[in-house]
Amino acid sequence: MSDAVVKDLTAGTIAGASQLLVGHPFDTIKVKLQSQPAPLPGQAPRFSGAIDAVKQTIAAEGPKGLYKGMGAPLATVAVLNAVLFTARGQMEALLRDAPGAHLSVKQQMVAGAGAGVACSMLACPTELVKCRLQAQSALASAVEAPVLAGVGAAGGSAAVKGAVQYTGPFDVARHVVRSEGGVLGLFKGLTPTLMREVPGNAAMFGAYEATKQYLAGGKSFSYP
Repeated sequence: MSDAVVKDLTAGTIAGASQLLVGHPFDTIKVKLQSQPAPLPGQAPRFSGAIDAVKQTIAAEGPKGLYKGMGAPLATVAVLNAVLFTARGQMEALLRDAPGAHLSVKQQMVAGAGAGVACSMLACPTELVKCRLQAQSALASAVEAPVLAGVGAAGGSAAVKGAVQYTGPFDVARHVVRSEGGVLGLFKGLTPTLMREVPGNAAMFGAYEATKQYLAGGKSFSYP
């Protein structure tokens, strides 16, 4: 691996961790809004909007509630970047006509798409764990509301206990492996993950190369 790729890997890992720290609370709110059950007739939804979801989350769980499920992606951000850039480097080597030859924007898009396939294999189980942890508190709160109002208290209390299943990322993984089809259960949602990562990385690396060439007056700076 060249020094330039090592630098990219290091920078990408630091940038990925920083992006996660800043963006994860927004992702948590998105998942809560998406996963809240439909309200019963005549009742308002659990969250009226994003701001309301933030207020309720902080009131019930404190600021740390906005960071639920962050452990898995934070622990794998370095590995994810390693997989991404290593796969991209291997794809670039396959696409070159000769050692050291520069790649076109289209070739960089193909390399990015290949890297997206490799990334999906790690991103899918990581995001499954993350989303389960983010969503469980919203689901538990939705079940708890009618219980506190005196509606179906006995059955509702049992449902609340059943709704909060996970104590952390490893608990999610153990549960999925044991009761949802073994290791393959961790890859639920792989198809939509591929549909996001493949074109997303193709666009990212293609746009990156095109921007570099534009700013350099048409010259290519692809790594040999």
